Amino acid sequence: MVENALLARSGLRRGSEQFALFREQRDLFTAGAIGALRETAAEGSSAEKAGSRRLLGLAIDGHLTSAALEIDEELERQSADPRVRAAPGLLDDLYGERLDLLARAAKGLGYPDLLRLRSEVDGVDYESLVGVATRLLEATERPAERGLAALLHRERQLAVSQATRADLAALELASEGRTALRFETRLARYADLFAGLGFRTDQQTGIEFCRFTEDPPAFDDLPLVWPIRLPARISLGYYARDGRFAERAFWQAAGAAQLAAWTSPTLPPEFQYPTVAGDQATPLAWGMLFGQLLGERHWLTGPFSYADTAHFRAGVAALRRLELRLAAARLIYEVEYLQRQVATRASDRYRELLGLALLTSVDSDDYRRGIGRVRGLGVVPATTHFGLHPLGAASLLRAAAFESQCREHLKSSFGADWWNNRRAGDTLIDIWNTGYRYPLEELAGLVGFGPLDYQWLIEELQRENNEE
Repeated sequence: MVENALLARSGLRRGSEQFALFREQRDLFTAGAIGALRETAAEGSSAEKAGSRRLLGLAIDGHLTSAALEIDEELERQSADPRVRAAPGLLDDLYGERLDLLARAAKGLGYPDLLRLRSEVDGVDYESLVGVATRLLEATERPAERGLAALLHRERQLAVSQATRADLAALELASEGRTALRFETRLARYADLFAGLGFRTDQQTGIEFCRFTEDPPAFDDLPLVWPIRLPARISLGYYARDGRFAERAFWQAAGAAQLAAWTSPTLPPEFQYPTVAGDQATPLAWGMLFGQLLGERHWLTGPFSYADTAHFRAGVAALRRLELRLAAARLIYEVEYLQRQVATRASDRYRELLGLALLTSVDSDDYRRGIGRVRGLGVVPATTHFGLHPLGAASLLRAAAFESQCREHLKSSFGADWWNNRRAGDTLIDIWNTGYRYPLEELAGLVGFGPLDYQWLIEELQRENNEE
């Protein structure tokens, strides 16, 4: 499945071949098979119970995917039509029908609605996270507006009142810092960073680099990493492009790749790979840890030889703040949508929440396509992201809360330049060994800085510059 996703991303295989695998294996995801797994999930040791619950979650996700398989195939077929790409709203009814099918499948498994199913299977209280999302939007509005105003003025010569989502997408994809952040030296700097942590990346023969030469799309929802077979084959993608966007994408992929590379091969498969939708937060968190190095002046002036980094770091902070505000708004909307609170005014509510998050006027063209999207400041196009689950935005918020505290924990334990400390590297390896054994909420406590503190994240986002 993972290799199919990589080949599809590289343009070497059609996504429908992945759908075919689900069609052929549908008997693994029937209600009867799920019932049998439920019976075994309560038996055995705590580790066996945890493994059984994850396999149960995998089966339930497979059941939902199978229920919407024909719609997904039709979405993929129509998405390839140039007329649809020019007017992706033509697919809105199909997206709505897909969500209805998922809701009916959830009820067929005994859940009152899709929201309850996702909360139980993912182990995430999405309704409680709505309160976090609301506080985040309220508390970060002023710093977000100041950061966006400075970024728009410097890079687009626009006022906030003039900006559109297309302008925000252009900011996200901008090549700011391209003189210092050249892709030709990226892999050498990668080796240099991890050498400081005590890693010999030249000995990590299982990691292969996949270079993308085409113009990148809006920010990929998950890091560009495909753990095909651990630890023997992990594909790490990067863009042959200079500057902020490609650099951030690369370092986020690098963090997720190291998680895969150090995951213990003795773990059962259900703990080596993400098996339920809530697991999306784990590679996002480790990707963010290394992506956030682009906000560290001391690191940029080292391997990058980047002299004047103030504007660059301010841009990184402003975009991160907007990205998390957008995730908060999407989460609120997704929960309300799944609870049928916005059935007759979904597009208006979507426009209201996204306008609040992005501080610009927002249309509602993607009010159905945007459900499940993890990141990306621009309008969601008619592309093959429809395999994401309907509460994807929560993964970004959970990952950001974990990363923020983990970064502070590393600094307090190993110094402000923790990336130059081999003991920090040993600590990371110990954590990565556990793979997906623990959800982020539990892992935070095991590492020593938990429970997850969303107020910590909110206060960090309120600061103009994370170094201050």
